Amino acid sequence: IDVRNVSEAELVCYECKGHGPDVRVTLEEVKYWLEKQVPIMRAAHNNEQRFHNLTERFEFWTTGQFDPEVIPYLEDRQKNIRKYQIAWHGPDEVFTVAAKLKNKTMHRLLKRFYRNDPLA
Repeated sequence: IDVRNVSEAELVCYECKGHGPDVRVTLEEVKYWLEKQVPIMRAAHNNEQRFHNLTERFEFWTTGQFDPEVIPYLEDRQKNIRKYQIAWHGPDEVFTVAAKLKNKTMHRLLKRFYRNDPLA
């Protein structure tokens, strides 16, 4: 788990992939996260009483690009998964959220290392 956020009503786990603008997240990478890693996280959470009545959500965030077949796969899984929720965010959403945090240093570093091509 890269980031886990627990509130009174919800448990959210974030998978974060910091990639350059030309790096693609593959379907295999996303399938591994959703089909292997998420079940392991859910099993661990089920062993802790404090998480039993919480809504679970798992999110995949990347500053890279998704391969074309990734989004249809995630949309299909999102429609069919009933026990928990999934979401995903590409670079546009990541940078929008970063800008809203009003942490200028973090936003500058994200832009420098993950949005701009370092060889340009």
